[in-house]
This record gives sequence, structure tokens and C-alpha cells, in this order.
Amino acid sequence: VDGWSRGGPDADRNMTRCLTYLMQDPGAAVGALMLDRAPDGGIFDVYIDYMRSARDASGKPVALVSAWQGSGSDPLVVSATHAGMPVVDGITPFLRAVRALLDCRDFYRRGKREPRAAPARCAKRWQQALRGNVLYEPEALELLRDFGIDAVPARVVTSHREAVVAAGEMGWPVAVKTGAGIAHKSDRHGVRLNVSTEQELIDCVDDLQARLGEKVLVAPMASPGVEMIFGARNDPQFGPIVIVGFGGVHAEVLRDAAFALPPFDDAQAKRMFERLQLRDLLHGARGAPAVDVERLAAMASRFSVMVYEMHNAIGEVDVNPVIASADGCVAVDALIVGTKRGTAT
Repeated sequence: VDGWSRGGPDADRNMTRCLTYLMQDPGAAVGALMLDRAPDGGIFDVYIDYMRSARDASGKPVALVSAWQGSGSDPLVVSATHAGMPVVDGITPFLRAVRALLDCRDFYRRGKREPRAAPARCAKRWQQALRGNVLYEPEALELLRDFGIDAVPARVVTSHREAVVAAGEMGWPVAVKTGAGIAHKSDRHGVRLNVSTEQELIDCVDDLQARLGEKVLVAPMASPGVEMIFGARNDPQFGPIVIVGFGGVHAEVLRDAAFALPPFDDAQAKRMFERLQLRDLLHGARGAPAVDVERLAAMASRFSVMVYEMHNAIGEVDVNPVIASADGCVAVDALIVGTKRGTAT
């Protein structure tokens, strides 16, 4: 609202009344005065009067936002900010601050919710296996399954016969990957998808063994869906941090992720999804079916519990991709690096 209009003798009163009326609306949570600083960075005393009157009448926070001209630590700016009426330079920093303020408000309103419990004895078993080691795809997916996280049953084979038997038991088509302990298999052309015949499978095994080593993984193909990533890092200051976002081979390019401290419940997981820029993909974009967000949130919550229970042994975790569809969610590949060991390359 342009409360100043053409100025005049009633301008100050109009500014105060307009801001106060707006902030008294039940749908308003925060007020802002868009009034630029002077070129020397200063503000006028009357700006503080506008804010104080509106804040006292509404009981809601109010800020002065300057989008042009001066900046710096003018004494009146400092005193106003310390008095709970912050002066913010720039619309974008102000909107980010409001977002953080409302997130904090909502956090306290929700109260404490207990996430699901970890399966008994899982953590102790895997902490011993993981400490100082790296778990590549077969073992990492087994760990996820033990914590109630759906994951494809990858099988290690070393011969044509073993590969064909595995594919027959799993059902065609299958995914065939190198089992050489490479973190980013696609960068080494170590992944073949939708292998549907015995001869094609044999050719894949020959190629992977010749280039990347004897061990080969055979796994059933997951249903098509949206590719997500679940990750975790052990931060020196904050401890374990969980990352959820859009994944696949372009995860590092997309950089579309949300972060939270574990453990958290399904509701928190859904709030994280809603912070993602590409979140519309989960709800069915351009005619695609919507993802079962409830099951995806439950999976993310279980993952957070796993990270929390295992944080003393885990250095980092990458579960990528997690295939999310209308029929459910499944982890397709995973890498878990134990503590006291460098990051895998």
C-alpha cells in the first residue's frame, strides 16, 4: 500500500494508520516499511514512529526495508534494530529473514513429536561392520533394508551362469552394474539398464569384467518414477545432518535439496519436500502420476532414524537414486562411508 500518496500535512498520520490497519489483519504476520535510507545511510526518526505505533497496536513484528541508496551502521539504525524494529538492506535478505522467522514460529507451535523407533539390535550390528570401512551397494542396501527402508536386492556375481541365474530368479529385465567398489559408477560407464535377454546380459558381464573388475551386480529394474536422493553428513559442529532432494545422475547439477537434523517424523519430511524447487514433480507434472508422498516421507523418516542411531559410525551416506512413484519408493543404489576414513572417490 502506498501510504505516502502525495505527501502533505497528513502524510505521517496516513503512513502510521495504513501500516497499523494492515498489520491488524488476521492474515498478516509481519509488517514492512519500504522506505529507502538516505545516501549517507541514515534514516529519519519518524520512520521509527511509524514502526513503533504499528507494532504496539498489532503485537506483530515490523521492519524497515531499504532497497536503494545508503547502508551502514547509522546510530539510529542500530538502536532501532536493537529495540526489535530491524532495519534491513535489501528485499531478498528481508524475505529470507521472514521465512526463517515463520519457520521458527511454526517449529515452536508444533511441539515435540517422536519419530519412529529403530529396529532392535540393528545399530549395534552395523556399527561394528561399518567403523573404518566403506559399504558399497550390496552391503549398503542391506543396511537400509534392516532399518525398514525398501531397497532393491542387488546380487554379486562373478560368472555368466551366476548372472543368468540371478536374472531368472529376479525377473527380467535387470540392471547390471560393476561391483568393483566405485562410488560414481555412471562416470565409468559401469551401469547398464533394462537388460532383457541372456545374450545381452552375458555381453554386459564380459564388458564390465574386462574394464572394471570381476565382481558384477545384478538387480531387478525399479519401476519408473521420480529420482530422489537421501544423504547424510557428520558435521563437526552440528553432528549428523540429513539431506533430501532430487537425485539421479544430475543431483550435483540440480542442487535442489533440503536439510534437517535427525531424527524427524513423516510430517517434517513432507515439509522438507515442500521446500524443494522442483517439488511439483512429486505431485504429478505434465500428466505424470503423482508420487506417493506419504510413503516417501515415511522412508525419509526411517532414513533419519538410521542416520541418528548410526551417527557414531557414519561419516557420510549417499542413497541415490531413490525411485519414487505412485506405487511406492525404493532405494536403488547406496554408498555409506564409515568414520575414520576419507571420502570415497
